[in-house]
Amino acid sequence: MKTTFTYPLPVEDYVAGISSTRLGTYTYEGPEQIVFHINRDGEIVDIDPEYNIHEPEIYRKIVDPKNNLDHIPVAYYYQDRFKPAGHDIDYILEDEIQSNGDVYKKVTNPKIAHNYSLVWDFDKSNGVGVASGNWHFEQKIKDLTNIHKQRAEQRAGNIGIWTGNPFLTSTVKDGLNAYIAELDTFAANNPPLKEWKFVNTPMVGTMPTLNSDLKVALESLENGPTLEEGI
Repeated sequence: MKTTFTYPLPVEDYVAGISSTRLGTYTYEGPEQIVFHINRDGEIVDIDPEYNIHEPEIYRKIVDPKNNLDHIPVAYYYQDRFKPAGHDIDYILEDEIQSNGDVYKKVTNPKIAHNYSLVWDFDKSNGVGVASGNWHFEQKIKDLTNIHKQRAEQRAGNIGIWTGNPFLTSTVKDGLNAYIAELDTFAANNPPLKEWKFVNTPMVGTMPTLNSDLKVALESLENGPTLEEGI
């Protein structure tokens, strides 16, 4: 069978929130009925298996796009299984200029699999975007990150464990605490962002460095740290 359908997309790829106006248009071309073998987590482990599925009343799911409109996007999700060459999409890319001038190539016509994972939800009677049944399209979301913030916080943690060492002078301890405070300020000024859109993550300010005398004091301790380059 062959049919065209639309499916709601996120307001922005990889960011939580489904749009009420952004729709993807897709064409399903494949079998009128498909059998999915799922595991206890609801993940699809095989399609139209030739073996007998253990506990079929639980783990054998029939997808019926011909008679159930809600099953069309479910069947389409793995259409490449039936139509390898025909499932290819000519992606339309849009340049999105970032704050530092980097260019993110935004896909304006993503596959459903680009934004969603498909699972059978044993707990819910309705999945996201599915009017009936237990198929669930779970949105793929990326965490906001910032390598500069992470590096500063890691360095602050690595130095912080030495500030209470009894063999360090109060002057050295004060210097280490001042360095940690600088790292904390730097980290706060470089909050998490959509780092996947950048080639080079922008940096606000300059990463603090540890005074050479303080480095020597730490590395001279018995069983003291070997500090990374650039700290």
